[in-house]
Order: sequence, then C-alpha cells, then structure tokens
Amino acid sequence: MAVGSSAAGVVIIAEEGTANGDRSFTCTNNVSSDVVGTDALTFVRYDSTFDHGLLLGLGDDDHTQYLLVAGTRAMTGNLDMGDNSIINIGDLEINNPAATFQYVTQTSAITADRNVTLPLLTTNDTFLFENNYI
Repeated sequence: MAVGSSAAGVVIIAEEGTANGDRSFTCTNNVSSDVVGTDALTFVRYDSTFDHGLLLGLGDDDHTQYLLVAGTRAMTGNLDMGDNSIINIGDLEINNPAATFQYVTQTSAITADRNVTLPLLTTNDTFLFENNYI
C-alpha cells in the first residue's frame, strides 16, 4: 500500500508464512485515522471478526425472502416440499373452506382417536375412509 493512502476496510491476504500463511486480515481503523505511513494501523484476522452474535441489526427483519420460525410472516406463494414430509406438527388449521386438501395418514401411525372437522360437504365433495366413500 502506498504511503498516504487510506487503509480502512482493506483486506490483506498473507499467502505464505509459518504463523499467518493463508490467512486474511482487515484494517479496523476508521476513515479519519487510516493513513498509511501516518497513523498506527490495526489489522485483525478476517475470520476472527465474524462472530455472528456481534453483527449489527440482528433484530431487523429486512430479509423478506426468509420464512420466520415464529410464523409471523405470511407465505406469499405455494410451498413445494418435493418428496419431503412435514413432521411433528400440532393442530393443522385450514382457514379456507374453498381449499382442496387431503388428510392422509397410515394406519400404523394412528395411536389415538383422530377428530377431523370438515367444511360442509357438497355434491362435488368426496370423503374416503377405510376404502369406503361417504
């Protein structure tokens, strides 16, 4: 780096060396005190500066492409599970009486009585239970 140049945020990679070979370092000086040849420059190992818990804005919700584990963001499209299952769910609530859905379970998985509340069946609806149509 040339004398008089700014070093703030500069990343240096040590390609060789016994102690620091193949490691990256970044200058942590602020812009006002980062002049090469004038200011005392501080470099820290690049990978040691990435403790996720120390990042700013962890409580921000500015990545809307992610589904929140608290369930506080509504889906805006279909969720395609491919050939994967959704397991360990509590009560399943479907709040769209016009929706088409299937409730499928294996007999071996039933360990207690199941209550299924269906919307009013119409002439176009079919309910299948133990190979018998209702």
